[in-house]
Amino acid sequence: MTMEQADPRLIAQMVDKVFSIQWCRENLVVPINLEGKESGGGNLVIAIANYTYLATIGEFIKHRAKSIGCTTTYVEKEPKYIEALLDAASKSIIESYSGDQEERDNFHDSDIIDSLKAAEGDQECGIEFDFEDSEDMALAEEIADISSELNGSEIQRASAQILITSGRSNVSDIHIEPCADRYKIRVRRDGIMQDFVTMPRSAGIKLVACLKNMAFMNIAERKQAQVGIIKRIFEGQLIKCACSTAAGFHGEKMVIRLLGDSRSIPGLDILIDNEEIRSRFRAAIGRPDGLIFVSGRTGTGKGTTVSSALREIDNGELNIVTAEDPIEYELGGNIQQFQVDRNVDPTGATLLKQFLWQDPDVIVVGEARYPEQYEIMFDAAQTGHLLFATMYAGSCAEAIRHFQLLEVPAHKLFAAKGCILSQRLLRRVCTQCSKEKPVRDDEAAWLGIPIKEHVMVASCLTKEEKQMRIKAESLCTSCSGSGYKGRVAVYELVELTPGLTDKLSRTGSLEAIQDVLKAEGMNTMRDYARELVRRRVTTIAEAFRVLQD
Repeated sequence: MTMEQADPRLIAQMVDKVFSIQWCRENLVVPINLEGKESGGGNLVIAIANYTYLATIGEFIKHRAKSIGCTTTYVEKEPKYIEALLDAASKSIIESYSGDQEERDNFHDSDIIDSLKAAEGDQECGIEFDFEDSEDMALAEEIADISSELNGSEIQRASAQILITSGRSNVSDIHIEPCADRYKIRVRRDGIMQDFVTMPRSAGIKLVACLKNMAFMNIAERKQAQVGIIKRIFEGQLIKCACSTAAGFHGEKMVIRLLGDSRSIPGLDILIDNEEIRSRFRAAIGRPDGLIFVSGRTGTGKGTTVSSALREIDNGELNIVTAEDPIEYELGGNIQQFQVDRNVDPTGATLLKQFLWQDPDVIVVGEARYPEQYEIMFDAAQTGHLLFATMYAGSCAEAIRHFQLLEVPAHKLFAAKGCILSQRLLRRVCTQCSKEKPVRDDEAAWLGIPIKEHVMVASCLTKEEKQMRIKAESLCTSCSGSGYKGRVAVYELVELTPGLTDKLSRTGSLEAIQDVLKAEGMNTMRDYARELVRRRVTTIAEAFRVLQD
């Protein structure tokens, strides 16, 4: 049977019924025909890249074929032939995904493109649609060019455009959410969720299926949670996204996180513009041993700060290894990055133990959560290693309270010669449309700014006001009426000195820990934010929103 003779729809049905696209891709297997099906049962003809594979997967194939009353025969085919058939089958599966018949009759795939363009016209997210096929490139690793989706079906084009435009417009996360009568897409931009576009359920189901296929997830499985990675090349740049799905009440929800490009990692001079905190942090990362914690809540840029620090100390003379889940930036250089497999190593402690046999100078732990990790990290820091760890804690005081709850002995905190850098992100006020205003009494008391001093206030427009500005062609082209564009970090840093750890060992509550740190001279994130407000980088309202606790 030639490629032209194979029926993608029949192959898609057999793959969907007997195996899965993901499993077939991994094993280079594809059912290409069903002989004798008119008399019931039949013989399933399966193309396989190498007959030797049957030693490990033959019994599984036989069992799956038997479940639908079929026998099996095999033909050996080139891997490219099998991959081409699977690509055609994937497209057929995606195109078949829709809602009920009434939705199919009333909706055309091109409608989603119109909806996306309407969202562009709304300028709510500042997203542009300007696509040019990139030139052919020779890649070191085989990563597909996204032009294959841009030149594919309407749903494939929509999937590609969503990823490209999100990457261009400072979107960090894309949420594709099922509702009772439609699907909607919301995006997180500068840390804030914003409505993007709505579509019929049939379009949403197809869109999720297409993105799952791009992430090598099982398209047919819609009840179990799945995770995957999308990698595509567009105009010479890598688009990398971490994808996850979950079955909700109204259907399958998908969240896509756009992962960073190592070329976009700012240096510490840009990230930490407070000279005192920056110099103290640099001194800490320049030591040959010790334990450095970077704490913050989800999405506050902890990974970016650690990546920037690693790039700075990577001088070719150090063995740097990382344990991450997921790997957010591909750092390159002399940094060896390792993905934690939570199915095999739930806490990540096994990978840390393996690192200690690999002659490391610097060890990085992404999102330290478990007592086993902390025990290994504190011991390693005392035996000549420099360790970085990110942790979920909103302040230095919360991080220290976390150590206490884990029952980390005070002498270990002191012996580790550690420091804690905590951070949060504030939105930058738009320089094009913001206005000045005098500080009110209550604002002055909360942030410590002299009364009547002039600061900036953001011009945040309602949806109705945005529509009016669009019609009048007076909407701010920089922030699209949100009043903010971009983000800036605020930091606080604590060095775990003998005197401080002794005082902290006699302190129990979070408030008491915070009082001790202030008494020892720690500049808080509120202090940092005050200077940003006075320098007109952000607003008092934004500082209060992020730091009010």
